Amino acid sequence: MTDWQTPRVLYDELDKAAGGFRVDAAASDTNHLHPDWYGPGSALATDALAVEKWLSPAFCNPPYGKGIDRWLAKFVEQQGLGVTTVALLPANTEVRWWYGGVVPHASIVFLVGRVPFIDPNRTKPTQPDHGSAICLFEP
Repeated sequence: MTDWQTPRVLYDELDKAAGGFRVDAAASDTNHLHPDWYGPGSALATDALAVEKWLSPAFCNPPYGKGIDRWLAKFVEQQGLGVTTVALLPANTEVRWWYGGVVPHASIVFLVGRVPFIDPNRTKPTQPDHGSAICLFEP
């Protein structure tokens, strides 16, 4: 499953701390948390990875698993273009992508407990099998 939604309460806290997001950068027409989003069903762009320069600040809860390194490269690219991205990532500190794509580029806050993501196929939030971190990629 790669389209789990961030809990609204967590998103709202991050939105407030960021001074108001301008875009939800990895969403769809059924799970976006901001009126403007990149992903399926969006009027802005159906693929955030293909957008040259994101609106800033951007929130991103990218698909976890294979391909996450492409998202990390996009965060770093956007950082170089002056875009701030607040990313909700799995706190997988034992893997290479964490040390190559996150540690040298972002400020990291580890969350206590596990984020109860919302699975679109269920009515109750789902507890993941890993912790999460908020990673701030800023110019």
